[in-house]
Amino acid sequence: MKTMLVSASTLMGLFMLSGCAPVAFMGGATSVTTSASEERGVKGVFSDAKIKAHLQSKWMDKRPELVMATNVVVRQGRVLITGELETTEQQIDAVRYAWQVPGVKEVVDETTVGKTSSFQQYARDTWISTQLKTKILKDDDIRSLNYNLHTENGTVYLMGIAQNQQELDKVTNYARHIGGVRKVTSYVTIKSQTSGEIQEKTPHSQGQVTLEDFPSVEASGESLTPQTLDEPNTGSSFQ
Repeated sequence: MKTMLVSASTLMGLFMLSGCAPVAFMGGATSVTTSASEERGVKGVFSDAKIKAHLQSKWMDKRPELVMATNVVVRQGRVLITGELETTEQQIDAVRYAWQVPGVKEVVDETTVGKTSSFQQYARDTWISTQLKTKILKDDDIRSLNYNLHTENGTVYLMGIAQNQQELDKVTNYARHIGGVRKVTSYVTIKSQTSGEIQEKTPHSQGQVTLEDFPSVEASGESLTPQTLDEPNTGSSFQ
């Protein structure tokens, strides 16, 4: 019985870390308890889920191909779109329709235009995400419910709320040391330890941050600048 409970907990956690809205697949008491334990709270979780559902409904009506070609993560009204599209027009429409959804505060477009990835690359990305989710879930110092992640072409995208810089560094380090990871891009905000407000951490410049040097400064305002680690990790058995 104990083994079954651990397995169920792990599976639920893995799902929570995905870009999907977990509350849609859980019973009432479980979903409310899980949502309340997130920094967003119940209201924030439902608001983000509503934004995502509204966006995908709009895409289905206007550009149905976008639903299957993209991955969407919504956190605190910020929409992160990743995926591979065939045309620039699709890319423009994906962002344009996202801005039309009520409650959206920011749209981050990380889609690419061109040739789609192979099944082998998709398998690599899935394996990378699975490994990272497992590492985060097993670390008691990380509040895993506050994170969403997605891997696209070897790039790991992180979104959510970190308790502090140390927690974010842990998550980032886990990601960048997984075989096959080429880059880690973070849109994670950091919770202030003094005021309880969410503060943003950005690099000193708009450029990329190396694995050896990962400086960051606090920034005000609504827009998030990603923290990027851009050095290939060649330890993957897939390479």
